[in-house]
Amino acid sequence: MCLMTFGGILEGLLGHAVWSRLSSWARTVSGRKIEITAPRSGEILSDPEPLGSGFSYEVRGHLKSLPDGHQIWLLTADERFEQYRPQGFYPVQYDEKTGEWKGRINGSGTSPLRIFAVVAPPTSQDFFRYFQRCGDETKRYSPLNRIPPECRNRHSVQARLISQLAAGHGSSVSGRIPNSEALTPILTILDKEPVRQPTAVYKSKLYIVLRNDSGKDFDMLAATWEPGDIGLPLPKQLWQLEGSGGWQTRSWQPKEYGEVQNVRPTQVLSTWVPLVPAIQDPEVRRNIVQKRVGTLVIHLKVAGHNLEAQRVRL
Repeated sequence: MCLMTFGGILEGLLGHAVWSRLSSWARTVSGRKIEITAPRSGEILSDPEPLGSGFSYEVRGHLKSLPDGHQIWLLTADERFEQYRPQGFYPVQYDEKTGEWKGRINGSGTSPLRIFAVVAPPTSQDFFRYFQRCGDETKRYSPLNRIPPECRNRHSVQARLISQLAAGHGSSVSGRIPNSEALTPILTILDKEPVRQPTAVYKSKLYIVLRNDSGKDFDMLAATWEPGDIGLPLPKQLWQLEGSGGWQTRSWQPKEYGEVQNVRPTQVLSTWVPLVPAIQDPEVRRNIVQKRVGTLVIHLKVAGHNLEAQRVRL
């Protein structure tokens, strides 16, 4: 017996011509829908940057085309109390050629945190800017009760803050750090530098410099590398510690480690990942900006407790 797919059944009922038009319309509508691509739902927010007394985190996404007069806005929400806060401190940047966009959100608040990306018409933009201006003047950002209904094109994900890694698990869960010992943030990227080494096995590399900003000692366990668009697989990730001359002068201790014990607060480490050999510097830097090189997955331990893996997108 021949099994027909749902699409095949509809095509048989409607006729090929009608089905083709419906399929084309569906593809067009889906392409116009805004999408958050990073973080994915359930992921921990990454790439912290200082913002006042706290930190901001990057959010990325895709939108095939942005209507004239419209802008992309990010909002954060505490859905328990139906409170929404526009994130106007960092306007979303949109690339018309690729459809890619990026912005940043304030990482203060409760975890998990819901993030909304909306395509805002002019009236909503004015409303969001008024919220931001009043907050900047009074230092009190009173939340909105809802997102304007006219922002119909929207997408949301639920992400977690680093400061709440153990939230919802309790201190009795084996292998998890207790809530009272949660860290904010864990690692900060100080530098990403592409390097060419013609005589090396891997001729193109990306060096990454990280700093322990947790305020606590931790053990850096084995890390793994997940190559992206221009990355190559690497069997083992190695680390170097900052030398006496400082990382800014590329001063590194000669010994390389697969694991590093007792990484002190503010201590700086370096590692590298391989890139496809024929790639040119402009393409490397474009992939760095778009965070398409790959993901470095780092496993940490604090006071005998394993933290959830830190995913550093490069």
